[in-house]
Amino acid sequence: MNEEKRPDTEMGLAASHIPTHIIRISDTANNAIEQWAFELAHDRLQLWQLPTGLQAFWTLAWSEGRESRRDELAKAQADADRYYARLYDPRLELKPAPASHAEMERRRGNPERAAEYEAFLNQLFTDHFGGTISHPAAEDRTTT
Repeated sequence: MNEEKRPDTEMGLAASHIPTHIIRISDTANNAIEQWAFELAHDRLQLWQLPTGLQAFWTLAWSEGRESRRDELAKAQADADRYYARLYDPRLELKPAPASHAEMERRRGNPERAAEYEAFLNQLFTDHFGGTISHPAAEDRTTT
């Protein structure tokens, strides 16, 4: 079998549980999957119409993509909030965007959601890396 090595394996970055070769499928299957992806992206095909394995793959890819943009979207929403507030109260000072999603929730007056988000991140970090995340800003805050 003619296997091509992934570029990251040459640098020693691949985890031991991740295959180090490109998985091959037939050209027919590859073309069908490419066509389905195009049709899904252009609303000409619904996710439920795909085989269950591809539904799972698409859903996972979509979730990973969305998660990878979470902080960027949160900062954009925080900017929109700041500009909206500034528009209707010109006396307000434009402050820099918050450093995290949790800080944005605190600024919006949602300390419970901020705490939930930080707890989620800590649990995620603990599950994957065996530690917790330090929140220096949380130590500096005083409750009123």
